[in-house]
Amino acid sequence: MSFRIRKCCQRIWRHQVRRLPFSTSSQQSNDVSTMINSILSLPTSHDERMQLVEMEEQGDHARLKFALPSQVFRKSRETVLRSWGHYFGNRGFDRQPKLDYKNKRLMTMLTAAYTGPLTILKGLEVLQIEQANESVEKRRLEIHVVGAASQEETLLFTYWIEIGALLPHCNIRLHLIGPELSARAIIHPNITLCSNLAASLHQCSYDEFLANKKLRSSEADLLVMLNPGIGTDFQPWEQTLNNVLELRNRSSRPAPFLCTAFDEQDQERDLATLQRLGFPSAMRIQPMDNPFASCLLERSQNDSNRIIRCNARWMAF
Repeated sequence: MSFRIRKCCQRIWRHQVRRLPFSTSSQQSNDVSTMINSILSLPTSHDERMQLVEMEEQGDHARLKFALPSQVFRKSRETVLRSWGHYFGNRGFDRQPKLDYKNKRLMTMLTAAYTGPLTILKGLEVLQIEQANESVEKRRLEIHVVGAASQEETLLFTYWIEIGALLPHCNIRLHLIGPELSARAIIHPNITLCSNLAASLHQCSYDEFLANKKLRSSEADLLVMLNPGIGTDFQPWEQTLNNVLELRNRSSRPAPFLCTAFDEQDQERDLATLQRLGFPSAMRIQPMDNPFASCLLERSQNDSNRIIRCNARWMAF
């Protein structure tokens, strides 16, 4: 996600209100979900996609307005996590100023803001991680976001609280780990985002994190890399990936490793690199489109004619 887009997601006008549950007929809910998915659908031709990129690059736009939802749902978590349409249609964006579902740019920018936490939530569901140990009153979850950068840190306080909101039966600790995190990771490394979600910021490499037993209080339940570009620039990731592979080989139940990519080409390079290192050919999630990819089309920094999306594809080992 570009710096300009991150700033736009930051300055979206937010108005938090207390929400009360209300009933909506199943047919109405499905109609809204279908409409939103239709609005968010992307053109297939490169020329049409490039037109959208150029329109977004042209300059300032009107300030976008919406009300943040509370932890009230119209539908079950499984329904909310079916698609972007189901998420926005059932999550509770229902108070003033109401979310304008027909505002394509607003909806698109919200997918760019929420793609990180929603990708992790969907991954937890598909990999059936948060269902384990149901005999425990509150399931403890440790999630390591490896290579976290400024975009995750910037959006953490507003958008990543969805992880706690959608997993009320879990106590969750997010570890954001990466040398590109700001000085906040040193000054205020531990943050409570909501009653069941805490985050720790670590301005270091994952190798340094693993070597420090004080930082690594417990093993990860899920290891996540968001758009790491492993196959494009392998050298910075080599030691980290070898350490991850060593941990997996030593464990009888290795934590799932979820990895996203900007497009199919990016993912193919990542997969080839990981399998060359020794990651298994049997996969928990086969390489495919991510249902919670950002719908914001952006120009690649390395190739101005290449169009990418954050977390467009995903796979898991």
